[in-house]
Amino acid sequence: MSHNSKMLGIFGENLASDYLEKSGFKILERNYWCPLGEIDIVAKEHKTLVFVEVKTRKSDRHGSPLEAIGVQKQKQVLRAVKYYLKEKRFNHGPLRIDVVGVLTGGSSDDTQIKHIRNAFGE
Repeated sequence: MSHNSKMLGIFGENLASDYLEKSGFKILERNYWCPLGEIDIVAKEHKTLVFVEVKTRKSDRHGSPLEAIGVQKQKQVLRAVKYYLKEKRFNHGPLRIDVVGVLTGGSSDDTQIKHIRNAFGE
């Protein structure tokens, strides 16, 4: 991953975190890493544990940020979520996986954020 791609991803994750907090989510962790992959954001919305995959793009020329999350990425996120649940011994309460797509021209003023709840239908 290039330095510019990494910086764009960090920028998008920061915007997504701000958006989620303003929407009433409590951010528990960011960039949780395990041997099976990474979870961009772990949050709580009321009593629901929410895992959030964030995808950021500068343009939609090659499709929207949300379209960039294919089957392989979904499988990787699911594996990381299962690992997280086992590691944290979380075995009760509702949970879901959301996706936040960030389309930005490089500034927070020139940004569109789309949030899909229960994006993987799990």
